Amino acid sequence: MEAFELVQNLVAEVVPPERVVLKDTQNYCGVLLDNNVRRPICRFYFGRDKYQLRPINEDKTETRLELSAIESIAQYADELKAIVTRYLEG
Repeated sequence: MEAFELVQNLVAEVVPPERVVLKDTQNYCGVLLDNNVRRPICRFYFGRDKYQLRPINEDKTETRLELSAIESIAQYADELKAIVTRYLEG
């Protein structure tokens, strides 16, 4: 939940936080715009000793980013905002 709330706050400059929702699956936690599976922002993968943030690229592929701590998601704020902006413009 902490990672999700951080993403909500990071993209709040672009879109109201209530439009950003969490979808929990068996393998990952997905962050969606407008609760729409066709508008994924990123995915979180949490292992025992590692965290991964996977922003969703324009071609719907994932970029794997290893995180040392949940708070390090903030360094990818511009990338996450660009993803949301792409959905709003398209």
